[in-house]
Amino acid sequence: MYASGFWSMGRVLAIDVGTKRVGLALTDPLRITASPWGSLARDEKLWEVIRELCEQEGVDLVVVGYVANDYYGTASQMVEDFLEVLRSRVALPIVLQDESYSSVKAEAFIRHQKGKKRSTREDRDSLAATAILWEFLEEMERKEKKS
Repeated sequence: MYASGFWSMGRVLAIDVGTKRVGLALTDPLRITASPWGSLARDEKLWEVIRELCEQEGVDLVVVGYVANDYYGTASQMVEDFLEVLRSRVALPIVLQDESYSSVKAEAFIRHQKGKKRSTREDRDSLAATAILWEFLEEMERKEKKS
């Protein structure tokens, strides 16, 4: 899916789509690390902030989390609706990444941060996006090693 030059490209933005908020995470320019960026309310301002973030940070690929085992299809439909608008607002390649258990991973990370500042819902959303991004980077690394 990606050429061997995948690692030398610009940043990747990951998005964890929720009903009320979206979590965001970014790679470094060499696509080695993934870091939480923050979360945003799902309102009309969301699209402008995402577009500006992509321009300012040199994003050239967007990864959107989806639930691969969505039995009832409600989460999948929410992501599809989000993707439809995202594609009309951001002229970048968009790929889907299974986000199964990304929120669970974010919660586990927060639990292990005992004694740190109290976490917020926004922290969890952004950490879930970071988990999605890590999964994506690991998958790309596995594909790179096979080729």
